[in-house]
Amino acid sequence: MPRPVKDKKSGIYYVRVRVPADLLATVGRAEISKSLRTREPAEAKERFAVEYAAMQRRWC
Repeated sequence: MPRPVKDKKSGIYYVRVRVPADLLATVGRAEISKSLRTREPAEAKERFAVEYAAMQRRWC
């Protein structure tokens, strides 16, 4: 299961997701990254779930 990724330098959590192979040409890059704008692990998990679901909906 995907999970939030913590930036080592700033401590901010991010959502990083690989773009599906069939959408690479449309999106133009292999990975999408977005800041969750928090340093708290519990808050990052909640925000990650929302952002990850939104990304999945966009790709379906």
